Amino acid sequence: MRGLKETAQDNVAPLMLSQGMDVYYVKSGLEFVAFENWKTADETMTEANNALEDIAGEKPDLQFEYEEAKYELDRANNRQEYEERRAIFDDVNDRLNNLMNKERTAQETYDFLKVEIVNFKQNYDNAE
Repeated sequence: MRGLKETAQDNVAPLMLSQGMDVYYVKSGLEFVAFENWKTADETMTEANNALEDIAGEKPDLQFEYEEAKYELDRANNRQEYEERRAIFDDVNDRLNNLMNKERTAQETYDFLKVEIVNFKQNYDNAE
């Protein structure tokens, strides 16, 4: 009877060790994913903030260029002047719209992550 008990224990011990290792690897994986999520969110928030700073530097000049192009377009006296100035205006208008879209996207990203970064950090702390 004692031999059967020891044999059963010898057979169960590796299974328990294996199960323990599986739990350890799952927990380590969750910690790694939580850390990577937090790190990525922090980096993305920094990049969005840098983009906003760059846009703030570019925007006034581009808005001035837009106003000048619009003024010149409005002053066109004939078809040839209008077409030439319209091409310039369209180019400046496209660049301004692209900059405004970039600013909106960067601002939305920054605002979202500014609030959510706390949750990413908390998930990482909980996974440790």
